[in-house]
Amino acid sequence: MSIGVTGQLVPLGSFPVAADDHLNGGFRSVADTTARDAIDETFRKDGMRVWTQDDSKLWRLGPGLTNGDWIEVPSGGGGTGDVTINATLDTSINNPATIHTYTVVATGRAVIAYDVTVTTIKTFGGSANFRIAATFEVDNGGTITEKNVTFMNGPFRDDPAWDVVFNILPSGIELQVVGINALQRWHAVGYISFVDRLFPEA
Repeated sequence: MSIGVTGQLVPLGSFPVAADDHLNGGFRSVADTTARDAIDETFRKDGMRVWTQDDSKLWRLGPGLTNGDWIEVPSGGGGTGDVTINATLDTSINNPATIHTYTVVATGRAVIAYDVTVTTIKTFGGSANFRIAATFEVDNGGTITEKNVTFMNGPFRDDPAWDVVFNILPSGIELQVVGINALQRWHAVGYISFVDRLFPEA
């Protein structure tokens, strides 16, 4: 039953008017994913955010409102879904290996832009450096499409077999490095900018 009020709720002392676990939708802080999944359906709303304290992760609830609709919101500064990349990986074979994975949090159209530098050095000499600007688009159905990948100022590589590629997943993008048959260390540093659609389709 709804109760109508004609003014603001004001506490008569130094205490909150309501706890987050008594609100419908909105932001909530809970102990872990078990507590997150135990949130009653009457308190759930599409887009609500929940912080799990044990792993310091932020989650967004999708329109299905079930436990299968929780989507992790990647950490980082800027807008929704923006991420700072700082990853290291050791390889010793020439197969593509994933150094970073970005999970797309869009529910509609969106643009994802990479500005990343990837370097590698071999144990006994030889190195490479890749500076990459890449753009991907997400359509209303959630399909990710590569729009452009540009290698700026190079790339510089002592061995032509060294490379950096992107692999599109159903729900994200993998940044992959292609090494050689020798031990080498890779480092990727950069930023992913995410912009989603904030207006209805015309």
